[in-house]
Amino acid sequence: MGAANKNSKFQQFCTGNTCSFTLVVIIAAVIALSCVIIFTDKDLREKRQYDPSDLEWWKKTIVYQIYPRSFKDSGSDGIGDIKGITSKLDYLVYLGVGAIWISPFYKSPMRDFGYDVANYTEIDPMFGSMVDFDELMNETKKRDIKVILDFVPNHTSNESKWFIESRKMNPEYKDYYVWADGKRKGKTYEPPNNWNALKFWLDKGVAGFRVDAFKMAFEVKNISLDEDLPKLKQGEKSVFTDEQNHSYTTNLPEIYGVISDWRKMFEKYKEKDGVSRFMTTESYGLSSQMVNKYYEAGSLPFNFDLIMKVNKSCDGLCFKTIVEGALESLPSDAWPNFVMGNHDRPRVADRMGTDMIDVMNMLLLTLPGTPTCYYGDELGMKDVYYTFDETQDPYGRNYGPDGYTRFSRDPERSPMLWDTTSKAGFTTGTPWLHVNPMHSRINVKVERHTNRNTHLKVYKKVSEIRKLPSFQNPDIQFAYTDDNFLSYIRTAEGRPKYLVILNVDTASKIGSTADFSKEPVSSTRGEVVAMTGTVDLAFGSVIDLTTQIKLQRGQGLVVKVHH
Repeated sequence: MGAANKNSKFQQFCTGNTCSFTLVVIIAAVIALSCVIIFTDKDLREKRQYDPSDLEWWKKTIVYQIYPRSFKDSGSDGIGDIKGITSKLDYLVYLGVGAIWISPFYKSPMRDFGYDVANYTEIDPMFGSMVDFDELMNETKKRDIKVILDFVPNHTSNESKWFIESRKMNPEYKDYYVWADGKRKGKTYEPPNNWNALKFWLDKGVAGFRVDAFKMAFEVKNISLDEDLPKLKQGEKSVFTDEQNHSYTTNLPEIYGVISDWRKMFEKYKEKDGVSRFMTTESYGLSSQMVNKYYEAGSLPFNFDLIMKVNKSCDGLCFKTIVEGALESLPSDAWPNFVMGNHDRPRVADRMGTDMIDVMNMLLLTLPGTPTCYYGDELGMKDVYYTFDETQDPYGRNYGPDGYTRFSRDPERSPMLWDTTSKAGFTTGTPWLHVNPMHSRINVKVERHTNRNTHLKVYKKVSEIRKLPSFQNPDIQFAYTDDNFLSYIRTAEGRPKYLVILNVDTASKIGSTADFSKEPVSSTRGEVVAMTGTVDLAFGSVIDLTTQIKLQRGQGLVVKVHH
């Protein structure tokens, strides 16, 4: 079996004992994008009347990613499940979450922990049953929480019925995959177009999809071509396939046509009930031109700038450049989004430091557009170290004892911390990965019920504030910014003006002051409506914006500006 051509269905990839088969298109989703205009302090286009009631649901909510294996075990097998998610929906209501994105729970041999799908319309018994899923849908509907599923159109398991029947050359399935020896040119095939798998879940009431690894859905027509090797220093050798330049198997132009077709199908569902369906696509390493093509075709490509470009050396000016650049590069009718963490990247507490947890969450929830949060980041959960013998992630284990720490994703997939008990309330059995040793003080129960302004309480307060019309407007105006401070105004026509101030200083430990009263704030006084955990101010206190604000690294405020 060789590389697939431009219009092929699958391509086999094997690493160690893990095999997956690329599928051009099985399932998808579409977004109905309304016309919005993004403003920055460099963009002087005339503001227009703004009514938040006109916004589709996915433009007004936090998307909260749940990695089901690690969220909550309803039994004692040590693995999180669908019933466990259902049991914690009231926590999500408390948190202010209006949509959950659930990573794969489909039937799978679990050689890639669910991303190697064997059946797209069955639930793996590890996670429960279809009855459990129907109950989850019923309970989320009661709480007005939308459900977004993770779909994998790029590859399947070799235990998929499609693959098994295709290998037999069953006429119905033989062209789902390209069978070639890798030495001859491929043929031209049409991608499948009935998408029964997608419709199956839409008919069950899901509100949208996150599409995994979609940039690899097509490959070049000439399957004999070899991809470029990475540029290495003299004498250096690379053994990691992830370091190759996948120019023949990623970001081919055909993907935009598929997204457009998905959008048309989603519009038909919207015509029936008036509810837009959400789709976001995984899109690491895309140029702004490619990102814009995703938007134009009908998808919301994830913006990973806060994961990929921000680090501990990023000061206020650096943050401003990254955020401003992300917004200004979008088409005028594109709705922005930002992502702070996910199941494939180290947690924010590790990337930025524990002192930056609150300001990073405050940043995520007060920027324009739709924010996506990874479970546990609201608590300040940290990555957990696992020895090679403890490591479960097949991808990491493939690289052996010397390389697993570089590629294993187990550290950021550790169990959710619910309480102070020995297994953090995650399970009554033995957890599939041991819980964070710091769970006695970093957990939902402690952070929710203490008198302190904990990470969880900061997150909850800001999540309430971001529901205000001033924060649902895609307008942002940057205010005073320097090496220490990033600040900006969020407002809407006829609505109050809010000033967000974040100290992201990379070096100083003594704190900094600044005058924030000048344009676009244009006021000397404001009322504190949210603050990070260590700020020595009271909620509702009125402060002088010219001299009174002194913040240390990792401290932040949201201030309602007085006129």
